Amino acid sequence: MKQFKSVKDKLFSVFLALGAVMLAVLILSCAIQVFTRYISKNPPGWTDELARFSFVWCSCLGAAVALDHGLHAGITLLAEHLPARGRRVQSAIIYAVVLVVMAVIARQGILLTKATVRTPSPALHLPMAYINVSIVVCGVGMAVACIYRVLEALFESDAEFAEEEKELKEEEAELWSD
Repeated sequence: MKQFKSVKDKLFSVFLALGAVMLAVLILSCAIQVFTRYISKNPPGWTDELARFSFVWCSCLGAAVALDHGLHAGITLLAEHLPARGRRVQSAIIYAVVLVVMAVIARQGILLTKATVRTPSPALHLPMAYINVSIVVCGVGMAVACIYRVLEALFESDAEFAEEEKELKEEEAELWSD
């Protein structure tokens, strides 16, 4: 389990770094767009498309990281009233369902990516597969996070599971307080 966690953490570190790069590209391309719109009144068309592509990649990578950190939306009414073992079972079921959905999304993303390998984007003339593969990356990343959470819920002790839940809640509180 510790080896899987280590690999998962490295994967999501890469996701975070790539997400940061995509966010920087998004901001830079939007800045170029705005600057040239007001200065030359003729902004380059590629900046809009680059911003759109960067936004999609940033969103997909961010969604996977958010799931890994337990920052996805959830209704906690039932979980708050369950004992520790019940929360573990509920967590395993929820993440197993999400895992199935992510497997379907990743599979459909692969099919879409294959179908758009020869379709160029309008402004950058890059294969649309470059943008569509983000769906696959998101699905795989979320699936990895779900597999880890299911294994954690099934095989960790109640104390370890409670500690992990506590760490996730503290991390969430820290992120919202900034």
